[in-house]
Amino acid sequence: MKVFTQRRTEEDGFRSVKQVLVEILPVVKAWGGDAIEHSRVTGSFAKGTNVPGGTDADLLISLAHDYNHAPVTIYKGLFEHLRKNGYPNVRANHIAIQVPTGGLLIDLIPARKANSKSEDHRVFNRKTGEWVVTNLNTHTQIVALSGRLSEIRIMKLWRNAKSLFFPSFVLELAVIEALKSHKNISETQDIESHIKSILVYLATDFKNASLTDPANPSNLISEDMLKIERTLVANAAQKSLAGGWKSFMSSFAA
Repeated sequence: MKVFTQRRTEEDGFRSVKQVLVEILPVVKAWGGDAIEHSRVTGSFAKGTNVPGGTDADLLISLAHDYNHAPVTIYKGLFEHLRKNGYPNVRANHIAIQVPTGGLLIDLIPARKANSKSEDHRVFNRKTGEWVVTNLNTHTQIVALSGRLSEIRIMKLWRNAKSLFFPSFVLELAVIEALKSHKNISETQDIESHIKSILVYLATDFKNASLTDPANPSNLISEDMLKIERTLVANAAQKSLAGGWKSFMSSFAA
């Protein structure tokens, strides 16, 4: 019954997201016109790592490679267009523009294709003020096929309960890195030891770790967080380790 209820809840959530996207896309299309080659759900929803309390869906807005505008201009242009056309409470995030609507949070990622032959995109990084080339399809595949979805979801619930700034992709890469020497959970069913290993990694190595973009090794994903932000994650992990497993689970369990 619990599995059925969870599946039904996820299906209801998907329908809600789809309905909201149907409402937003015409507004986006009015901004980008024929320069928009496609839009695609990406991020946690596509990877299978979405949890309550996070962004409900990420949507890549893919613009043609010969669209003659800089990534920063594209980002700011869509932001202002949304703000003036029915979405006054949009928020500028990392590489996305967050749109609160219909009780959901939708992250729109405007990006220009790097060339006509691949899904590499130039995206504006608001935190650094620079643009980078990356591939969100690669991000989805790396995480979705990592065998660490259960651990990632648990750590996202932990992050949300602790109100930590810990971007989802950084968290996902950190979990994968922390468990690189462990067997897949489906083989061992030892989730407690896996979570402990993740917390140990966050408490000790994470502050100075260099987590690179699997789609472009020149991008340091770990630099999306300030040193103080990584230190706060490390401190929270240390406290959770000291509290033990029951305390850890009760901190976010419904």
